Amino acid sequence: MRSAEFLRRSIVGNPVPTPSAIARTSVQHKVGGYRASLPHTADMAMWMSFATHGDVGVVPQVLAYKRTHSTNMSIAYAARPLGDFRERIDACRELLASPAPLDTDAPTFDEARQIIGNQVFWWASGLADAGERAACDEALALAAELSPALRGSREWRRLRLKRALPAGLRRALLSWRDPARAPAHPAAAEPPLRQIGWWPEAA
Repeated sequence: MRSAEFLRRSIVGNPVPTPSAIARTSVQHKVGGYRASLPHTADMAMWMSFATHGDVGVVPQVLAYKRTHSTNMSIAYAARPLGDFRERIDACRELLASPAPLDTDAPTFDEARQIIGNQVFWWASGLADAGERAACDEALALAAELSPALRGSREWRRLRLKRALPAGLRRALLSWRDPARAPAHPAAAEPPLRQIGWWPEAA
């Protein structure tokens, strides 16, 4: 996979479970170790650093299993997802906002802000559906900070209109919609066994 494509996938969300990754020692020496400033996204920043020095190979097989338990570091961030969004922005700032030997088609930091800003906006929409007004306000503020153009979008106006509806009417509309299209509650429980990481599309 070209480095530019891998970087774009990483902006959307870390595509590499740490136990399943290997790297050339020479490249590891070039990029250094984990960044202490990124306790949640240090691994994502590492993979992105590798991609600034060459293309990335992807193996379409299960390579590792991860045990989920109550003391996983990621659980604390999953409980407050804006922390994840903010740390991904910090990682992108460090990797994309400064000159580096990137692919000429590599994403810019401004592009990363827009991508993550859109993600935060749709997270906010899910919070609105769940009736979590304060959390929705916080998410919308971050979305607008990352991608100011969102404020003038049709989706932003529709969300404002949806939030203005009485709670009962909003719930009725959500239950009336096609379940396959209805947004899931942001805090919905995940299945005990699930695929993480990215698999290449079938040829």
